[in-house]
Amino acid sequence: MTFLTPLLAGIVAAIAIPSLIILYFLKLRRRDLEVSTTLLWKKAVQDLQANAPFQKLRRNLLLFLQLLALAAVLFAVAQPFFRGETLRGSKHVLLIDRSGSMASLDGEGKGNTTVSRLEAAKQQALDFVEALPEGDLFFGQNKGDQAMVITFDETAEPLQPFTNDKRQLRAAIERIAQTDKGSAVSEAMRVAQAHQAQRRVVEGVGLESVNEGEQVTMHLYSDGKLTDADKARPGVENTVVYAAQGKPDAPNLAITNLKAERSYETPQEVTLFASLMNTQQSERTIDVELLVDGVPAGIKSVTLPAASRGNLALSTPANVRASADERDAKEVAGDTKVDENDANKLRAGQSGVVFKLERSEGMLVQTRLRSSTTGEALEQNVLSTDDRAWLVVPPAKRVTLAVVGRANLFLKSALEGLPLNRVDFLTTADFEQQWQQGKAGQYDCVILDGVIPNVGQQVVASTAGATGTVNDAGLARTLPPGNYLVFNVIPAGLGLTDAGKLENATVISRSVDHPVTRYVNFDPVQIATAREVQVDPAAGVSKIAMLERGPALLEISKADTHAVIVPFDYMDSNWPLDVSFVVFLASSVNYLGEEVAGRLDARSLRPGQELRDRLPLGVTNVRIRKPDNSESDVTPEQDGSILVPTLATSGVYEVTWDGSTMPGDVRNPANNRALRIYAANMLDGKESDVPAEEKIALAAGEPVTSKTLASSRAGDVRLWPYLLMLGLVVVMVEWYIYNRKVYV
Repeated sequence: MTFLTPLLAGIVAAIAIPSLIILYFLKLRRRDLEVSTTLLWKKAVQDLQANAPFQKLRRNLLLFLQLLALAAVLFAVAQPFFRGETLRGSKHVLLIDRSGSMASLDGEGKGNTTVSRLEAAKQQALDFVEALPEGDLFFGQNKGDQAMVITFDETAEPLQPFTNDKRQLRAAIERIAQTDKGSAVSEAMRVAQAHQAQRRVVEGVGLESVNEGEQVTMHLYSDGKLTDADKARPGVENTVVYAAQGKPDAPNLAITNLKAERSYETPQEVTLFASLMNTQQSERTIDVELLVDGVPAGIKSVTLPAASRGNLALSTPANVRASADERDAKEVAGDTKVDENDANKLRAGQSGVVFKLERSEGMLVQTRLRSSTTGEALEQNVLSTDDRAWLVVPPAKRVTLAVVGRANLFLKSALEGLPLNRVDFLTTADFEQQWQQGKAGQYDCVILDGVIPNVGQQVVASTAGATGTVNDAGLARTLPPGNYLVFNVIPAGLGLTDAGKLENATVISRSVDHPVTRYVNFDPVQIATAREVQVDPAAGVSKIAMLERGPALLEISKADTHAVIVPFDYMDSNWPLDVSFVVFLASSVNYLGEEVAGRLDARSLRPGQELRDRLPLGVTNVRIRKPDNSESDVTPEQDGSILVPTLATSGVYEVTWDGSTMPGDVRNPANNRALRIYAANMLDGKESDVPAEEKIALAAGEPVTSKTLASSRAGDVRLWPYLLMLGLVVVMVEWYIYNRKVYV
């Protein structure tokens, strides 16, 4: 037994005990009373004897009870306690993993119940907090152990700095919510060290990971699926205690990859590929169901190979080649050691499934795993998050093109031979009207032949001087948002300056790696009149072909505008008569049109990423619906850009708004609001490989083995509450006896 404040208890006892006894020595002042009988004399004599010195202390039960109650209170003031299991140091950091694999339902809850690994980790952390030694109640000289709470997935989030307030620690732990992100612990350990004392400085040099003050014990509650464990440095003075969550043989079936490809020759044909894994040490036959826009479209039965120890099973020739390649790689790297753990490591079985569809429109596809016997959710599968995956498939890659300006016969003939979805030849006024009506978003690419339409975009001081770009006030129009192939115009606001005419110019060089000029032969091209363009080095403009003076082709790529600019009139050259003109048009239109497919591909995300995209200009009432059906407002920037902070969970995210649409957007028939769909999937083989690691190897020191001390530590047993309760019981007994003696 140990006492926190024995001196205080001794001082109080030296005052209280003598004071109580002295009270019994005090004599009573008596009054003369007439009595009706001599039977009361005996009572009066006893009272007289009790007031004599030391007579009052003889066989006095009330005094004994009062002394007993006082003794209990004095012992409580001394704050006695029995020490439990002790850990090195008085500061603790609770690192709690909330990544996707921690949703596995093989954690041990109270009463032998099955809970998720995260819930089990939180309960163990709460138990640890309850067992933390507390400080004394009076002087605060012993403040007790302090703890800090940090939760992490791919990033770390400190929830509670160091404190000995158990209420705050419990609240921080209970706030931790599950995510579907990956797991990385190195940042969490850096955050923990940042909350320690400042670094030591030796001869003016700060020592990394060496901290002043008390050392810290880091309690790691995780299943060990840490992608950066070999980079995690807890600090040379700190101790790591690892509490493994989950079972080392946990079974799981998962979708680890999902992608779609359209046939180049027949873009309406779509092939879907899904990669699957099995962590169970036996074969599993399951059904893989395909849904298109929520409607079942196919189902296939797949047999997944069993998980095995060591390397993947290969044929004999392939195994020999793989072993030789591995040997050669190790020799080149200077590493000839054999990892003995590889032979014992359980590797998940891998397989896949392929679906084929015919659909030219964009679609949202979903694959989900089902039991082949019941058709319901999988049995013997601890993690359900990776049983489903979604994918936004863009429409068939056929570019819808608009040509604004003169209806040139050479341009029409060249475009007719290209595999385009549609070509619309518009006057400048027609295009401006479509823009105002919100219909310009239907075009994947726009060719501007000598003009820049007036659609309300920014105007700046003229530096170009080219026809069609300057108004009466001397201000020039910039390019509006979109994808453009521009002929014979030098747009303003891009860092380009018209330095005058060039006579009899030729293209002397081109970028052989750029998709636009890779297959274009400019040797036969003769330009009668060109423009010498000077480029501001800070403008971020790419020169992809050069004349004798200045660029022949330029590329502009901004947040909302992508353009290839030809700063001369192709009709003032022999270029339309050469096959390279058709090749250039095809390469440029395909290159710029791919921007749409690229934006749609960007609508397939992973938890942990930010949702960044651009909506049409002028849209209002933008909202996002998350997989849990919660909604929130989104405020677009002036250029239509939106940013949704880090996505935490897998599922379908819907962005809706009032206003015009862009390619790939649809309208909700119920309310006529524009709708854009995004899919977030875990698709992480590391997180889906759920068998818990019993040992983790950090960057420094020996591998850390799982211990139960961090979760089942026996805390100090404080006795003062029980002593106060005992004192209260004794006082109540004394009060009862006193009242019976007085009134009976």
